[in-house]
Amino acid sequence: FSSWDNKKKGDCSMEIYMDLDETLWSVDRYLNPKTKQNLAKIAKCHTVVILSNGPLCEMDALKAYPLVLVSTLENRLYHQGNLEEFPLDGLFLHHLFHTYQDFIYTAYSIKDGQCDVFCYKERLKTFYPGGSLRLVSDFTDSSCLWMAVSKSVLKKITKDIRDHGCFVLNVAEDKNRALLKISVFDSSKEAWLLRLKKDPLIGIGNDLNDFFFMRHCKVKVAMQNATATLKEKCDAVTEKNASEGGAVDFIQDFLTHRPSSTNNGH
Repeated sequence: FSSWDNKKKGDCSMEIYMDLDETLWSVDRYLNPKTKQNLAKIAKCHTVVILSNGPLCEMDALKAYPLVLVSTLENRLYHQGNLEEFPLDGLFLHHLFHTYQDFIYTAYSIKDGQCDVFCYKERLKTFYPGGSLRLVSDFTDSSCLWMAVSKSVLKKITKDIRDHGCFVLNVAEDKNRALLKISVFDSSKEAWLLRLKKDPLIGIGNDLNDFFFMRHCKVKVAMQNATATLKEKCDAVTEKNASEGGAVDFIQDFLTHRPSSTNNGH
């Protein structure tokens, strides 16, 4: 990943990984002035990676800070004006659609909040994510593709995708269909951390699923508004919730009073 390097921030730079919604900010996406000021101060000296399940455009307000912004939905990374994308092979996708056209219910990709849809189904209108829909006949620059396929070809199409060197995840399924997520590599929060990390110090989240990436950090922190199960697994809990800037306050206090050495124990 060429767009960032935490060594540029000096030997004292720490790595911090943080969930976005209900962690850095609440559902209204508001950061109070004090939280903004402290976030800017922290990001200036340390590597702060924000891991979001939403599109990058939802983090536009954060681009003013030297943060590493990751969208697991789009499989894209943004840092200080640089955008890293990892597009799927368009020719291979064309091959998939041609080979399995009778078994694909629908397919879509998300980019900048727009949902490009192949084989649109009106009855699935509320199923498609994104702020606006655009009907397309092919995908040429998708970093992440979601495809609903018949379970009768699930094993075969999964094998074809993996044989091409792509990552495929069975996200959900019912009696007849399976929803697949296809990307160049695993785009989960944990996978992104493992690709970016050097020596992750702090990991903060609010949901039990966040623990998959947090477990690789020396200090695992649950938000005050986190689930009880996550709190039990973590080393610390923030004093404030997301709407009060609890994550940033915790980081600021920890970096100010951190011990000379930090281990994985409680």
